[in-house]
Amino acid sequence: MATPTNPYLNNHFRIEIDGIALTGFTEVVLPETRADVVAYRDGNDTGTRKLAGAVHVGNLVLRRGVTKSRELFDWWKETADGTAHRRNIVVILQDAAAQDVKRWAILRAWPMRYTVGPLVGLDDDVTLIETLECATEGFEVVA
Repeated sequence: MATPTNPYLNNHFRIEIDGIALTGFTEVVLPETRADVVAYRDGNDTGTRKLAGAVHVGNLVLRRGVTKSRELFDWWKETADGTAHRRNIVVILQDAAAQDVKRWAILRAWPMRYTVGPLVGLDDDVTLIETLECATEGFEVVA
């Protein structure tokens, strides 16, 4: 019987885009993956059988506080100007001691949406967030 292990917390992670470490991300939404279900009948069977069909990989969403950095916006701007520059992204989960424990590779990603805000006129200190949503062509657990 397998030995139970405690799950990792989801608040220790880092991001690498084409091997370049980027910091300050407050949230990452990993792509959802799914396979179509194809039903078929075999010969004289009265029931149907099911096969896995096309596999779909959803979008990656990256959120971080706005800084002077233009990295995410400039990448989005390349897409807006007609060049969808694909990049590989690795999301690395870390344990409480900041040791890497799991890696997800998002393959051939390119920005398909960029947002900032909202700007809110409150007296409280609220961090302004920029969001980059990327279309992806692959998703793998690599460690």
